[in-house]
Amino acid sequence: MARKGLIIDDEAPIRKSLSGALKDEGFEVMTAGSGEEGLGYVSNGSFDAVMLDVWMPGIDGLETLKRIAARAPSLPVIMVTVNDDVATTSRLLELGAADYVPKPFELRELLARVRALLRRASYADPVDEMRVADLRVDVAARRAWPARCISRCCPRTAPARSRPRLASTWSSRRGM
Repeated sequence: MARKGLIIDDEAPIRKSLSGALKDEGFEVMTAGSGEEGLGYVSNGSFDAVMLDVWMPGIDGLETLKRIAARAPSLPVIMVTVNDDVATTSRLLELGAADYVPKPFELRELLARVRALLRRASYADPVDEMRVADLRVDVAARRAWPARCISRCCPRTAPARSRPRLASTWSSRRGM
């Protein structure tokens, strides 16, 4: 399944350039020419990453970032800014930006940052359940049960045909 990216920038040439580069990387890409339009896309769709310009007419990038963070706190946003002074960049990161790239930027660098961001985001995805050998493990609940069991509950509440025979196994190992 293709990753989905959203580019929010008031400059059409930048939207076109970024869109083409992300499509070459295998992304499905949506573009928005304003913060308002971008927020509409965020509200109605799901994206893997957003590239957002700081200085735009109307709702600027800072306000757009705040609203994105309120609606989709886990959505990674890379800010694209002309001002890369410490005050601006620290404010962007404090408001919820995952990263920033100063303009003018090298396309290769931006794409590398997007890839790194997506790698980090994939590590943060929680694993609900996994299978290890003959066991199913519920990571969040910290429970494990035989993979053949139908119920995740305590083995006593699982259907009789799928209950593990711990007592008989235990007694046979002790020589009883």
